[in-house]
Amino acid sequence: MVEEFRVPTQAIGAEILLADGSQIRGEIFVAASMATHTGPEHVDEWIEEPSAFFPFLPEGQTSALVYAKAAVVALSVRIGDGDGEPLPDDTAEHRVILECAGSTHEGRVTVDLPSHQRRVLDYMNHERSFVCLVGDGQVHFVRKTAVICVREP
Repeated sequence: MVEEFRVPTQAIGAEILLADGSQIRGEIFVAASMATHTGPEHVDEWIEEPSAFFPFLPEGQTSALVYAKAAVVALSVRIGDGDGEPLPDDTAEHRVILECAGSTHEGRVTVDLPSHQRRVLDYMNHERSFVCLVGDGQVHFVRKTAVICVREP
């Protein structure tokens, strides 16, 4: 590949849960710099990109595999590893439990929508493809189409 056309990336440790129930630890690759902010691409930006497939380097492997985003139930990264900018103070937070086929995910969602749209239902119906769930020292990106039920404990 011609080096001048290569996009510099940064590896971020992640764990993916696939629709077949398998869990794989490894690394995803985000853009090393962005035109919209300083530093590397945030995972929430990366996961919402329209590309249908992404490279993933499993732990202990030397070459990446290509996975379909549609097969990902959840992708988890440690808090602080590319999880984005602080949100404005006027956002709403909700504790939720997301039930998917074969897995359950619990944590907090932060709803950064207009004041009349700050219910969990509004957040789930928002145009984003993944729910950003914070809990247990990790940020979990759960694919909305994999969610069967949402409960507030």
